[in-house]
Amino acid sequence: DPNKIADSNSYEANIFDQRPVPSYGTGAITNIAMVDPMPKVGGKWNTYEIYAKGPEITVKLNGAVTVSIRDSRYASGPIALQFGNRGKEPRCV
Repeated sequence: DPNKIADSNSYEANIFDQRPVPSYGTGAITNIAMVDPMPKVGGKWNTYEIYAKGPEITVKLNGAVTVSIRDSRYASGPIALQFGNRGKEPRCV
């Protein structure tokens, strides 16, 4: 549902060092692919690359692959960028 984008109905890649479930924090794909150890990048400029072609998804953070998976559960749909501040509801654009 493009009007209710959430980590339960789409792929979500984070830059979020203080995520409540840290195994799906920075560099991971939430609920799908964990990163261990999680990179700590908060408060710095970073380069985030996300490649999605068919079922192949690769996440690169500052030139290093953090996750590379083959998964087709969400084969099509919009791409959204989410912005959230502490204490405020995140927005998708």
